[in-house]
Amino acid sequence: MNGRFSAALTALLLLVLAACSSMDSRTRKLQLGMSRAQAVKILGSDYTVAGAKKDSDGSALEVLRYGEKKDVGLFLYFNNDKLVQWGDHEVLQNMPGAK
Repeated sequence: MNGRFSAALTALLLLVLAACSSMDSRTRKLQLGMSRAQAVKILGSDYTVAGAKKDSDGSALEVLRYGEKKDVGLFLYFNNDKLVQWGDHEVLQNMPGAK
């Protein structure tokens, strides 16, 4: 019984690690300026819309979040359907020139 539990735990850990590395390899394919549809095609449809608004100049702004709520998450920021930035929210806030 103990051996089965250990094997199941090992399998689960490998699955989690594979999922993380898979997301890392997919984020390397993102490019600034790509459309929302292109980004979703690369990363998949398992996201939540973290926010959306229309700016004072009429620009449509949208933020997609990938990851579980307990995770740091990966955020994708779109302006008029074009990817303008992505990354971990904390990293983006600490980038040079960030407001």
